[in-house]
Amino acid sequence: MLECSCTLATKHGREFIHQTLRGYCLVDGIEKPVRAIEENYFEKAKNTIIEFEILQGKRTIPI
Repeated sequence: MLECSCTLATKHGREFIHQTLRGYCLVDGIEKPVRAIEENYFEKAKNTIIEFEILQGKRTIPI
């Protein structure tokens, strides 16, 4: 990923997600970007972001 965006309420949250996911290649799978969010993002939207990643990757990962 070169750039990503989301609809989090704060600019800080949106920038954090952008920086966290930058550099991952979804062709290589979604396990690593999902793990990066799980380990580094602790706000209420965490599960929503992870679920979106799973749906985009068309894979099932236990949360």
